Amino acid sequence: MKHLLLIFISFITISSAGAQAISEQYIPEIVKKKVAEMYPEAKGVYWKQPMPGFLDAYFTLNKRKCNATYQVSGAWVSTEFEVPVEEFPDSAKQYLAAHTTKVTRYYRSESKAKGVQYAADAKEGNSVMQFIFTKEGGYLMKGPRD
Repeated sequence: MKHLLLIFISFITISSAGAQAISEQYIPEIVKKKVAEMYPEAKGVYWKQPMPGFLDAYFTLNKRKCNATYQVSGAWVSTEFEVPVEEFPDSAKQYLAAHTTKVTRYYRSESKAKGVQYAADAKEGNSVMQFIFTKEGGYLMKGPRD
């Protein structure tokens, strides 16, 4: 019985470890069209499904890594753009300098629900934490990076 429980827990952990990569042939045309309209200069587009009903398009735009999330109906949800530290708000950089030691990534996020926000990933021990800021650089929250 212990062995069955261990196998079951291992299976659940492995199957939920990350987004499922998806071949472009399985992406609804409406979603592909929306990405092409919103990001006509996107290069190297590939797809993942973070959860049922949603698709992530990963691509490079102006030599920067980006990912956009859509509902399978084609509705845009959000986009993250990697940004250099120079484009990150000064007050957010000051907050990070005072509260963490190793920032690994800076990015700007745009969504219908929240507008423009900035975020940074920072190592804390063995985990990566995400710090989220307003577009002006005001601290909003911190949590584990998924």
